[in-house]
Amino acid sequence: MAKTASSSSKSPSSTKISTQNKPARIVSSHSKISIEELDEIFGAPPLIEGEELKNYEALEHSLRSAINPSDILEELWVRDMVDAQWEILRFKKMKVSILDMSKLRALKALKQERYGIYESQKDIGAHGLPPEK
Repeated sequence: MAKTASSSSKSPSSTKISTQNKPARIVSSHSKISIEELDEIFGAPPLIEGEELKNYEALEHSLRSAINPSDILEELWVRDMVDAQWEILRFKKMKVSILDMSKLRALKALKQERYGIYESQKDIGAHGLPPEK
């Protein structure tokens, strides 16, 4: 099994340190392209604020391990699948957030309809109901 030039230049200790902090990013033994070259081609992962690189890399590692790409075309397909699945997960989380916000707005509207509009939270009481008179 031949190693790429970039992987043979790393010392065993530096490889050990990087694998302790995140999942190992693998390239198939059949692939003739290194992870570093893939990163140059694809650029940075499409993360938005609040998303963790380690989670993206874990997804990438899982798909790459399952598919075991053998050439650059398969590497492109793996990256496209990782990005597509990442977006699906992102949109599922956004959907939950939107539904939660809508639920809160609906509850506030029902409370205002039933009890009227109060000027401050202390007028509403601890359980969201107006104080008893």
